[in-house]
Amino acid sequence: MAPPFKVLIVGGGVAGLTLAIMLEAYGFEYELLEKHPDVAPKLGAGVGLTPNGARILDQIGVWDSMCE
Repeated sequence: MAPPFKVLIVGGGVAGLTLAIMLEAYGFEYELLEKHPDVAPKLGAGVGLTPNGARILDQIGVWDSMCE
């Protein structure tokens, strides 16, 4: 049975994409909005993860893929 609502995620950063992965895994319908048209905008930025962030990504099954 489909959920009675659609989740709107604003921002395709680490938190937004992690939420999208979890919603997908549980069968929820969602819409992800990102202001940048490219996956990696040419702004010269980095991504930092704390140990807790890495642990969560491992728990949802994406850590190994990220390390490749």
